[in-house]
Amino acid sequence: MSPFLLLVFALAASGATCGQASTAPDRPQAALQESARWTPPFVASLEGPKAPRPGELVRLRLTVVRHLVDETPMAISLSLPDGVELAEGQLEEKVVDAASATLVREYALRLGPEIPRERVVVKVEQEGEGWGARAEKAYAFGAPDPRDLQAPLRYGEPVEVGGHRIRPVKLDE
Repeated sequence: MSPFLLLVFALAASGATCGQASTAPDRPQAALQESARWTPPFVASLEGPKAPRPGELVRLRLTVVRHLVDETPMAISLSLPDGVELAEGQLEEKVVDAASATLVREYALRLGPEIPRERVVVKVEQEGEGWGARAEKAYAFGAPDPRDLQAPLRYGEPVEVGGHRIRPVKLDE
């Protein structure tokens, strides 16, 4: 049997048609695509001033947008670096709110005589029956976010070193 006839038989056995559009939607495929659209139960963001000064009061704002609004308890905790004290807000909180799609928490931190090198870390955790979610956000007191190792390199202007022309890679910006 020729390869062409084998192809025709294989296509016929699979239900393929020639020159006709299928009018019935593929229900299992549509259900699979619909289930692949996953949304997290919540998304957290943390905002603070870009350039705080030593000794001043720094205000942070945590916003939690909830895609799953129910009575499942949510734990919010704050970790502070040395030299920073909490002036307003709670270090740990358990939230049970079956109505709010957005939760907002504000914190005031009193800085010491120096800007800390460590970051403030806020954790939001929720654990339901058979599922759990966690978000961790950090505030770096105005320091730039660390660059991803897979991020594209940023080059500086070419320079001549030892008779060779090179383009240095920028590390901090």
